[in-house]
Amino acid sequence: MKAKVFFFITLVACAQPPARAMTVHAAMFEHIVRDAKLIVSALVLEGRIDDRTRMKEEVGTNTQPIRRYCARVDEIIFGSFEMKEVCFQSRSGLKVGSDYLLFLVMDSNVITQKNPNGYLDSLALEIEEVNPFHAYRALRWEPFRHPMIPGLMERTASIEYKDEQDATVSRGMVLYSYFPLQDVERTIRGIIRR
Repeated sequence: MKAKVFFFITLVACAQPPARAMTVHAAMFEHIVRDAKLIVSALVLEGRIDDRTRMKEEVGTNTQPIRRYCARVDEIIFGSFEMKEVCFQSRSGLKVGSDYLLFLVMDSNVITQKNPNGYLDSLALEIEEVNPFHAYRALRWEPFRHPMIPGLMERTASIEYKDEQDATVSRGMVLYSYFPLQDVERTIRGIIRR
């Protein structure tokens, strides 16, 4: 009897659709834009594990480390910001030396400490320079982690490769998806105006 019950529970669990914990629903992009206090394109200069979260990680209550990043602001797309560098906390593994489009919200803990330079990122999208796959500055897109941008056509870069089982068959593999940075900025400004 126990074996039948276990088999039934296993069958029900396997029949469930896979969890998509890394995805963000398409409609969420507008909420991310509206909730952001500051939207900037910036170059990440440094990143380190935040000392305030280190103790939580050691006792096992925090599964993914929070890192503190500082970035040089190149362009302010939304919000007001007087400094040349912005510091923020993020659970994303951002790359030092890379450009990002950052959607930042205020950290309520930092507000009470009177620190004007403390934000949390709600979304950080890597900006790619012109390369063989596209002739414009673009957001490197990971569709399983990021929300779709309403009203924009996705442009993909792909390569052809030979199938190992049948050398006569050539297949395509998508390497990256891109959105032109100017188009994304225009879409963001349109959402903010509504």
